[in-house]
Amino acid sequence: MLLKIYQALGYPLAPIIRAHTIIRSFSGKEGPKRLAERRGISSTPRPDAPIIWVHGASVGESNAVRPLIQRLLDQYPNHHILLTTVTKTSANLIAGWGVPRLIHQYLPYDLLLWVRHFLKFWQPTLVLFAESELWPTTLLELKRQGIPTVLLNGRLSKTSYSRWSKAPKSIQVLLESFALIYVPNQEQTERFQKLGAPKLKLLPNLKFAAPPLPCDPEIYETLRSQIGDRLVFVAASLHPEDYAPILDLYREILVPNNVLTILVPRHPNKVSTFDHIEAPRQSHAAVIDNKTDLYIADTFGELGLWYSLADIVYIGGSSTAKMGGHNPLEPARLGCAIQFGVGMKSFSDIADALVQQDAAFCTKTPQMHFKNTLDMIKNTDARYKMADTAATIANQQQSILDRILDDLKPYLEKSL
Repeated sequence: MLLKIYQALGYPLAPIIRAHTIIRSFSGKEGPKRLAERRGISSTPRPDAPIIWVHGASVGESNAVRPLIQRLLDQYPNHHILLTTVTKTSANLIAGWGVPRLIHQYLPYDLLLWVRHFLKFWQPTLVLFAESELWPTTLLELKRQGIPTVLLNGRLSKTSYSRWSKAPKSIQVLLESFALIYVPNQEQTERFQKLGAPKLKLLPNLKFAAPPLPCDPEIYETLRSQIGDRLVFVAASLHPEDYAPILDLYREILVPNNVLTILVPRHPNKVSTFDHIEAPRQSHAAVIDNKTDLYIADTFGELGLWYSLADIVYIGGSSTAKMGGHNPLEPARLGCAIQFGVGMKSFSDIADALVQQDAAFCTKTPQMHFKNTLDMIKNTDARYKMADTAATIANQQQSILDRILDDLKPYLEKSL
C-alpha cells in the first residue's frame, strides 16, 4: 500500500517537479538543454546494440564505477554503457572521460510515466546501481519488465535501516527487485537479511578497485621543484566544519616545523573562509617559494596532484561525527600517510581497515591531531611504514572486478 501511494503521488507532483527543474536551470544547477532527460526523454540516439545501464548518483560513485565500466566495455565489445547520474558536476566529469561506447544521461525522476518512457527507449539488458538510494518506482518497473538488476556497494545506514524496518513489506518488495546485492561487511549483510533481501554476496567496496587519481606530470614537476625537500601537509576536500581545526594545526604545529600546508576546499568556488588569509592560490598560478607556508589549492579536478605532492594528508569532511568523510584509498594509492576525524561513516569499512592495520590515524580530539601530526613529522620511518601499509591495503583488492564480472556473465551472455 505504501508503494502504491508513493507511485500515485507522482501524478499530481509531476508539474511541480518539472517547474522546479526549470527554476534550477536558471541558477545553473541544471543544464537547460538536457532538462527533458529528467522526464526520461533521451537527448541522444540509442545505438543499435545491447545496453548495460549503470547508475552512479554523483562524482564519487561515477569514479568508483569507472574501472568496472571499462572492463565491461573491454570484455563485451558489442555492448554500450548507459551511465546515469543526478548531478551536473558528475555530468561534466563524465564528459571529460572520452570513453568510446559510453553514453551519459541524467536519471529520470522516479515517476512511473517518466521511468517507463526511459526504459522503453533504452531497453537495457542489465542494470547496475552503484548507489544505495532505492528508487521504488524504478525498481518495481525493472522487476515487472524482467530486467536483471544488481546493487553494487549495498549499504544501509542505521537511520535508513531503522526507517525501513517500520515498513517491512515495502522494503522486502524493493529488495526482491535485485537479482544480486553486494554488501561490504557482515554488519551490512545482517541488515539486508533482516529486511528480506533474497540474494547477498560479501564483497569489498568497489572503491577498492579504482585506479589512482590522475596527476598532470608537468604541473607536478613545476610544483615539486618549487617546494624542494620540505614536507607537505595536504588537508583535502575541506568542508566549513574542517577549517578551524586545520588552521589551528597549521599555526601550532605545521608552521613551527617548516611544513608546507596545502588547503584543498571541497568546493573551490566557495573559499570565502580564506579571504582574510594572505596566501598564494593555485587558481592564480601562484609560485611557491621557501617563505610560503600556506597554499590554497582552489581549482577543480586536481586532487590527484595534491595527493602526489603530499607526505601527510588529512581527509576533510570528517571533523565531526555527523559528517561522512571522503575516500581514504585515494591518498593511500599515492603514498601518503593518512589522518581523518571521527566522521567517516560513508567510508567506515575502509577507514576501520586502515586504522586496525596501523595504516591511518583517526584523530578524535584536537590534542590527538596535534600529537599524531607531530609524530609523523618527526618520525620518518614510521611515516613511510604507515604510507606503505595503506598502499598495500588499497591495492590488494584488484580481484574485485574479476569476481563481479564472473557474476554478471550469465546475464550478459544472453544478449550476445
